[in-house]
Amino acid sequence: MSAVDKIIEECRRTMRVCQANIDTEMLLPGVTLDEVSVLFPSEATLTQFVNVASQSGLAHHFATVPYDVFDQTYGRSEEGVPNFGKRAFGVRFEFLRPAGCDWRIEGMAVLPPAEGRQPMAPLHKRALSHSAGGPVVVHVSYKVGNAIHHLQSEEARLDESANMGRTDLGRLASYRNSYGAFTYYAGGLLGHVYLKPRVNLRDG
Repeated sequence: MSAVDKIIEECRRTMRVCQANIDTEMLLPGVTLDEVSVLFPSEATLTQFVNVASQSGLAHHFATVPYDVFDQTYGRSEEGVPNFGKRAFGVRFEFLRPAGCDWRIEGMAVLPPAEGRQPMAPLHKRALSHSAGGPVVVHVSYKVGNAIHHLQSEEARLDESANMGRTDLGRLASYRNSYGAFTYYAGGLLGHVYLKPRVNLRDG
């Protein structure tokens, strides 16, 4: 099995396991995962993955975002790095749909947020630590609407579920970029994979 095959197979496994846990253990009605994100250690490794996956027919490559900047709106910095606020870090996105699947892969590489600054995304850095620096599945995601209040309502629901002891999810950080807003949650049943409810503000 090639390296690209292994990444796509890990995406399939992650989607199956996380959706099953959401449905049977976490009891979060209405949560249907439609995206799994793979974090690559560099643009070069992301480009190689996209080229091989699309040329071999393993996945259909349908969209590219060469550069986008994240503003952190909730959460704290880690390791003494001031990561909260405007232009926390930049990202390149590549979107692919694996053959026979109704969900998508979001391939991403963290980039500097501005000239002369280093990229710093603590949650993503933590995820890479689970893979010895190689590509790693970093989150599973689902869309909750097209306006900020939709995301706020979902955050309130997830927070209440945790407070009532129905899940062990904890809210870690929230971000906005050019197309939307989203929040990262972590919990034991999901392992090191984050749960990411999102809204696409451009559709509102």
